[in-house]
Amino acid sequence: MLRDKMPSFYSESGMMLQLFEVEDTEIQDLEKSIQNTFDEFFIDTAKATIDRWEKEVGVPKSSLPIEQRRATVKSKLRGYGTVTVDHIKTICDSYTNGDVNIIEKPSTYEFEVKFNSVRGIPPNIKDLQNIINQIKPAHLGVTYIYLYTTWDRFDSFNYTWDEFDSLNKTWDELEVM
Repeated sequence: MLRDKMPSFYSESGMMLQLFEVEDTEIQDLEKSIQNTFDEFFIDTAKATIDRWEKEVGVPKSSLPIEQRRATVKSKLRGYGTVTVDHIKTICDSYTNGDVNIIEKPSTYEFEVKFNSVRGIPPNIKDLQNIINQIKPAHLGVTYIYLYTTWDRFDSFNYTWDEFDSLNKTWDELEVM
């Protein structure tokens, strides 16, 4: 606090104590403002400037949640340079915030993107497909492999049908449990 840095006789003045309190509030507000401005320089923390980030990398404005918009910008930024398996994996990982394997199939001129940690279809799969199509060589095909709950996994829950029914989930929701 500001008053801790002043001579002790100021702590006896009511007017000075009020002044210190107001100044402390202003200094805290200024520090917050500086931190918020600093955060806008980095895509992982940008909020108010996400539109600028999207414009900078050539992504159309979107009404998606902020995390998906950030992932799109990050993958677009990572999308520059030579296209390698590691490069594609890095882009896919940034879109899904998870683990993805890229499986090359040179004999058939294709590769597979296998999602390992996200069950079901990722919410921003269309954006990921668009970016992959933009960066991959035109002669290569791509297949997306999604992770769903298997019967073995259902069996491991040791639920009866009545217990599954009591969860009140749709089949689509059960597939990604």
